[in-house]
Amino acid sequence: MVETKLLNYYTLVDNVKNTNREGWSKRGLRNESIASHSYGAQHIGCYLALKEGADFSRVSILLLFHDLIMSKIQDSTPEDASYAQKREMENAKMEQILTEVPDVMKRLYQGIVEEFNNGDTLEGQVAREADKLDTLFRAEAYETETERTDITGAFLKTYSHIFKTKSGMKILKEISKRELLRKNQTDPKY
Repeated sequence: MVETKLLNYYTLVDNVKNTNREGWSKRGLRNESIASHSYGAQHIGCYLALKEGADFSRVSILLLFHDLIMSKIQDSTPEDASYAQKREMENAKMEQILTEVPDVMKRLYQGIVEEFNNGDTLEGQVAREADKLDTLFRAEAYETETERTDITGAFLKTYSHIFKTKSGMKILKEISKRELLRKNQTDPKY
């Protein structure tokens, strides 16, 4: 039975490795997997944790587990009608995932998702910011690769309220300045 649950759990993990993030393909961009995003967010999270005095191993664990739910629901972007209900969809699928996670990991997984979603600990807040920063950095990279200026701004509008730490807000401000510079260079009305 333990091996079956572990195999079921690994199937969830494997699905995350093979599920692409929708926002990039909808914009006609090269795609990345959700696992690739989580990996990048973990590195950013480690940096932010060290800057903010948070437990970087806890931040890394939060970022490792938080997108496991994406193995059960389709990724949605801020432009999607379903985005407003994303948290509700995630909560509905949580019970299903808990039946597939090995018993020894159930409480850990459930606590991690709650801590990440609530952001009510320093580590939860840092992890949420790192998650969004990975998306923003990827958006900037796509703008550089494609010479487009219509990618980062949409995410900045949606994510700006997430940032509360000194380091996160400083990085967000720098990204916003770069975004404005890119727009000024290509569109004289800015």
